[in-house]
Amino acid sequence: MTKIEKIEETIYSKLDSFDDSNETDGYLGIPIKKIYVGEVKNGKPHGNGKMEVESQEDQYGNRDPYAYFRYEGEFKDGKFHGKGIYETPTTSYFVADKYEGNFVNGVQEGYGVKIYFKERVGSLEDE
Repeated sequence: MTKIEKIEETIYSKLDSFDDSNETDGYLGIPIKKIYVGEVKNGKPHGNGKMEVESQEDQYGNRDPYAYFRYEGEFKDGKFHGKGIYETPTTSYFVADKYEGNFVNGVQEGYGVKIYFKERVGSLEDE
């Protein structure tokens, strides 16, 4: 049985590790805020929901340029699975894009439509 929940967590990127050892000399990495609202099964997103991930600043003012996206759609065992919409905002590294289509185990698969934007895509806080 699934139920609707809000899950908030902070994870840390490991971009500061320059080899496969994951040694960080005591540095935790860049904090990444992850918010999910939707159906949950066994503590993981499962069913319909929305997820937003956004990098936060570390103690040096750095952000992870890859940790920005919003997904709305179907989940299975914590991964994007089924029909969904995946959006990324424009950053100093990337142009915003939006993919609407099918996902299998967190990966875009099958037919879908991808659109590239010139302006930043909003966030869940804007809604």
